[in-house]
Amino acid sequence: MVHINPLGHNYGPPNLDSVGIAYMTWTVVYSTVLFVLLATVWVHRALPAIRIRDVPLMVTGILFLHVYLVIICSVYVINGRFPCGLEYWVMSLWFPLGIGFFQLQNAQLLIKSIEQNDLLYGQILYKKIGRGPDRFWQRFKYMWSNFNRQQRYAFCIGIAMAIQVVVSLVIFLASRRFHLAFGSVGQLSNAASCRRGWEWIPTIAWQFIWTYFFGPYLLWKIRMIRDIYGWRRQTSIALVAGLPGSPLWLAAVYSPGFGSVNKYWPAPMWFAPGIITMQMVTLAGPLHLIWKYYQYQNLKLDKWNTSSSVDKDPFSTARSGSTGGTYWSPKNNMEALEKTLDTNPYPLQRFSALKEFAGENIQFLVKVRAWKAKYMNISHTSAKMSTEDRRRFFNEGLEIYISYIDPRYSEFTVNLESHIYKSLARVFGGALNILQRRPSSVKSSATPWEEDPANVNESRELFHSDGHESGNESMNGSAHVLVDMPKGNMVKTSSQEAIIPVSAFLADGMSTNPLNLDCEIPPSFNGDVFDEAETSVRYMVLNNSWRNFNNAIEKGSIQVAEVEVASDF
Repeated sequence: MVHINPLGHNYGPPNLDSVGIAYMTWTVVYSTVLFVLLATVWVHRALPAIRIRDVPLMVTGILFLHVYLVIICSVYVINGRFPCGLEYWVMSLWFPLGIGFFQLQNAQLLIKSIEQNDLLYGQILYKKIGRGPDRFWQRFKYMWSNFNRQQRYAFCIGIAMAIQVVVSLVIFLASRRFHLAFGSVGQLSNAASCRRGWEWIPTIAWQFIWTYFFGPYLLWKIRMIRDIYGWRRQTSIALVAGLPGSPLWLAAVYSPGFGSVNKYWPAPMWFAPGIITMQMVTLAGPLHLIWKYYQYQNLKLDKWNTSSSVDKDPFSTARSGSTGGTYWSPKNNMEALEKTLDTNPYPLQRFSALKEFAGENIQFLVKVRAWKAKYMNISHTSAKMSTEDRRRFFNEGLEIYISYIDPRYSEFTVNLESHIYKSLARVFGGALNILQRRPSSVKSSATPWEEDPANVNESRELFHSDGHESGNESMNGSAHVLVDMPKGNMVKTSSQEAIIPVSAFLADGMSTNPLNLDCEIPPSFNGDVFDEAETSVRYMVLNNSWRNFNNAIEKGSIQVAEVEVASDF
């Protein structure tokens, strides 16, 4: 039998009627579903398309908002037994903090887009390496210059939250509305009027700042982004979903016309639809990518089982299509990918950076292949590689390691298995430790160090360390180097910058601006030092960027005239 308390939410005894039971049942069911979805995303967080979204930050924002959602869903059941002072802190601190985390997660799309544009057109290689200056202000400038965009966003949000905590604490201690033992203004009031005082103004202000200033700012900044994941659409929906909550909550608290509604739908519940929409939309994108991942794995398995070829290559089916001649006829296999990397990688690089936000993978492959080709070219033409050449190749390898692999200084870290990362850290970690011991200037360039002869002995002494122990976790930013391609190899695009294919490196000889570090080179260093890393990244590109690139060509979202690679795959 359905029983509904006719008084509803009136700050009286707890409401355990049918409405209260419905609130509790829905909260339990929804929380269970949400945690299952969160666990699914967390288990698959290493997938490249999900990894770029910063899953720990996403989960943190969702959980903060969910704790608040559980609290407001219990308002009707508790019926005013929730202390006014505790609700003040929930509304002044916890809820804005959850919105702040969530908006930082929403900003990931903008951050990734800007960073990948920097990857294509910028000049920064990696973070500054070495000891910072001794003076406080110069040290702060040095620290700030080494922050990537996400860290700067987080720092600013942290400062805003610190200000909010101080303001909320001052108001709480000054007002007698929450306590009689101390305070200088106001007086203790009943449960209903306590929630309508002037003390709640900062809470309202912070909600409007996060929702009506930061949210529309992000909507405007991401309007031109066209990614292949639907990330912009999901972020836009999540931002718009948060807009109605604050004005409806204000109307429910201060407008007498909401009295009948507030009996069964308390004022804070107006935030619930927006929070639920934000949570589900945020999870929908990664869950869809996980579904597509397993769909693709099943497709590969089916092709493998039904292939009539001798080598059973599930990627051997050729795709072609153009009018008036063949501009693009790649096989979706490793051979086609490798030829593209060697001859004309820029269209793939551009697609991966602007559509997938993973351009560092292509750039890493091109630089490693060029470095190895030069190494093998020198070693085959000389009976024994000179010490000078060997040192120069080591410095260039160290630059690749710092730019794309080391998690402390790389702005664009490629995703490698831990054993591969540790193997490279044993080779290059000692040299990096030497650079860390050097003083570094706040105004230093992309390569902010020069070898000091006085430090040579120190270099050789420190080199035998085993490097660092930190894991290979992703950091965001703009670690890269771009150079102009020689005439005849230049890709016809709107920009004159492009990454160099292997043939251009061989023609031009050694690359410019190698690290000038004079230290003992470990015996394990040779031309195959990056082979495992290259293989790992190459297979990741084959199964992600290369496949998406071919699909985009088939759908016509990439002009074949811009691709124009060799047609003899």
